[in-house]
Amino acid sequence: MRLSIYDQFIVGVVQPSGGWSKGRPIAYLEEADKCVPLFDLLIPNDLDEDGIASYVSEKFVAFAAPGKRVAPLKAKPTRALEGHDRTVRRRGGAHPHTFAGVQR
Repeated sequence: MRLSIYDQFIVGVVQPSGGWSKGRPIAYLEEADKCVPLFDLLIPNDLDEDGIASYVSEKFVAFAAPGKRVAPLKAKPTRALEGHDRTVRRRGGAHPHTFAGVQR
C-alpha cells in the first residue's frame, strides 16, 4: 500500500503475509532511488488497509496543509517493467545453429 502524505512525500506500507503472527506491517519513505524505513512508526498488527491508512495519516498530521489530504496511490510498477526491452534475446544452446562445428 502506498500513501501520498499531503502531496509532500510518499509512505509505503508492507504487510507480512501469513497473518499477525508473522510480524508487524513495515512503513518506509519512498525516495527517487531508495526506500528509507520508518523504524519509529510501529503499526498495530490487527488493522486492515483502511485502518492502516487512518493510523499512518494520524502520525503525519503535522504535515497537514489546506486543501491537501492523505490519499492512497495506485500500485507502483516494478523497475523491471518500466525499462524492460521487449526484444527477446536468445543465448546458449537454444539456437539451432550453435551446434555447427560440433561433432555428434
